[in-house]
Amino acid sequence: MRGWFSGLAALLLLAGCTSVKSVDTVSAQAVLERSGAALIGVSPDGRYNATVYHGSGQLVSSLVLTAFAPHLSKVEIGKPWPDQAAALAEARERGARYLILPNILHWEDRATAWSGLPDRATVLLTVIEVETGAVLDTATIDGRSAIVTFLSETPQDLLREPIKQYARQVSGA
Repeated sequence: MRGWFSGLAALLLLAGCTSVKSVDTVSAQAVLERSGAALIGVSPDGRYNATVYHGSGQLVSSLVLTAFAPHLSKVEIGKPWPDQAAALAEARERGARYLILPNILHWEDRATAWSGLPDRATVLLTVIEVETGAVLDTATIDGRSAIVTFLSETPQDLLREPIKQYARQVSGA
């Protein structure tokens, strides 16, 4: 009995030591052409209750740029637009074929090593064909840090690899 309980406790401890990262796509059938250029929007900064994480919208846009740059001819970051129509208008002006709009749905940056509360981030990515305005694909990307950790991960650390995975997926790489 004692060995069984020790084994269960060790398993739970190990489970608490791993980060969870996932990508949930709607269609994942959109294949972006390498010759196409993309313009990336800037999400409003993430919030959790009354806390606003200033600069998080720009951080997410930078992650998206880094992830998509190897798969497209040109990738640039735009600005926070008031609506999708304004974003599409600027993308057309800049000659972009794709518009990628990140939207931070959830953002918690915690001192996990001391508090035991995990960092969490959820971002919605929408890929739009600029010429037609058609949504080619959407993805919800989640990250949650380990509860038991000696390293401090930030929400952007949790999103880096899943966003790269998504960029490879929709570019057919």
